[in-house]
Amino acid sequence: MRSLLSFLPILFFTVASWAQISGYVTDASGDGLPFATVYIQGTTIGVSSNAEGYFSLRVESPGTYQVVCQYLGYRTLIKELEFSGQSVELNFQLMQESILAPTVEITADAEDPAYAIIRAAIKRRKFHAQKIQSYSCNSYIKGRFDIEKVPEVMLEVFIDNMNIFDVDSSGRGIIYLSESESSFHKAPPDRIKEIMHSSVISGFDNQFSFNNAISMDFSIYQNGMDMIRTIISPIANNALSYYRYKLLGTTQDEKGRLL
Repeated sequence: MRSLLSFLPILFFTVASWAQISGYVTDASGDGLPFATVYIQGTTIGVSSNAEGYFSLRVESPGTYQVVCQYLGYRTLIKELEFSGQSVELNFQLMQESILAPTVEITADAEDPAYAIIRAAIKRRKFHAQKIQSYSCNSYIKGRFDIEKVPEVMLEVFIDNMNIFDVDSSGRGIIYLSESESSFHKAPPDRIKEIMHSSVISGFDNQFSFNNAISMDFSIYQNGMDMIRTIISPIANNALSYYRYKLLGTTQDEKGRLL
């Protein structure tokens, strides 16, 4: 008698787990600071806080980290964190930094010191443009168009189409709103990959959408930045013909270097 043995395949799945360092960046009065820079010192791991001051960093392995928080006009704050691999909350409260400008002599034909800084940045534009050839990041994009007053001749059309336009009887409201989260990867020479994790669009979205990081892939080190229409970079080769510059003050990073 022959015995028949059945073999069932055993599948092994490896799931990558990510822990997070998240928190809230505020000023002395407790108000959130939007778009503050938060990063782990000595690494490429960093994010900006959102419009309300919240941030979240993804960290792969446990260890002791120096987490740096910076915001223009505020003192840089560094916190040491013993990271065990579990998600943890780390908040920052930044104090305003007093900027003492040196005494200057003003004459009728004097040039603002900002122009010398801009000329130096223009000379180094190509060097910095080629310095980072590839990178990966997480992207959160939000686009919103508000309308303050709809002309009376069009108001009835907007109100009758509330499923498209969120406009009230006074002619004010939101006509377009989009949000998306994705992973963005760029490698030389021109390889770009974006993985969309979530996306939502409401309003009049037939003509445009902000819901991809590819459309936002631009750099000030380029002569022109494509943002629906081409905008000349403030350090483009011919930027001095389009911009006026003014030095408002200086500040220092965590190593005492002038920014």
